[in-house]
Amino acid sequence: DHCGVFRYPASPVCAECDSDQSSWTETVGLGTVLSWVVFHKSYFASFNDDVPYNVALIKVDEGPVLCTNIVGIDNDMISAGLRVKVVFDDVNQEFSIPRFAPL
Repeated sequence: DHCGVFRYPASPVCAECDSDQSSWTETVGLGTVLSWVVFHKSYFASFNDDVPYNVALIKVDEGPVLCTNIVGIDNDMISAGLRVKVVFDDVNQEFSIPRFAPL
């Protein structure tokens, strides 16, 4: 709140001004694909059913970069600069994972 820089990930103090003042801010949920990789092998048993799956870096319009997945598109159609919107994968009643889908 002190310098106006969007702080992500959440941390005790701002990396720009060292202020401990902060508040939660709702974002618009839009972003751009910076980079991605498609995994064709499961390195963890919990991902066995998802192969092949992508892991992407999404720069949200407010500035932060999230490491997530892109859903609703074939992996070979993903490209740098693709505009995306957040969708939430409700894992259970208490936990949701933000993922992104093409606009």
